[in-house]
Amino acid sequence: MSSVDLVSRRSVLKSAMAAFLPVTVIGSGQEPQQGESEVGSLMAPRMAGPGLERTTDWDNDPYLIDLEGKLRCMCGCNQSVYQCRTTDFTCPLWPVTHRRIIGMVEGGMEAQEIVDLFIAESGEEVLMAPTTEGFNLAAYFLPGFVVASAGSALVWTLARKQKLAAMPVEVSADLANQGHLSSLNAEDEDALKREMAKLDL
Repeated sequence: MSSVDLVSRRSVLKSAMAAFLPVTVIGSGQEPQQGESEVGSLMAPRMAGPGLERTTDWDNDPYLIDLEGKLRCMCGCNQSVYQCRTTDFTCPLWPVTHRRIIGMVEGGMEAQEIVDLFIAESGEEVLMAPTTEGFNLAAYFLPGFVVASAGSALVWTLARKQKLAAMPVEVSADLANQGHLSSLNAEDEDALKREMAKLDL
């Protein structure tokens, strides 16, 4: 392949890139008007998720935030309705639940009545924390009791092992002699006794 072919191919590629680059970078090719900026504009706004409704006074109301903090968003995110609506802008469920809760509060329902209604419809899994009644008390106390019991048993076992390891072993001379001499014949036993007697001196 000659250098002329390489040069011509390079020039063709350069001119092709120069032709397509302004289209991909600028997009529509319209210049921003005076006072406008392209900062923050999206090439494909639909990729950011569905459009959100305008913020209302209810969206930042402490009473509503506390109420939505007690209820789990059932989209599977394992967050409260409040957390989901302030972090997940693609969730299809929180807007419906949020509007419904606002409607109930505006209709005069108390917070506990709203929570009870959600429990009746979806069960206790709609709550962010289990109720402190009946069997649910086990969810609060059983883990702590198990951890405390296991820790106490471990401490007791280690302390006992340390105590046993530190205890001196007292064995009488007769038992020691019996244990060592039981496997010796009579001649070896006499020789050993003589040697031990020399050591006592």
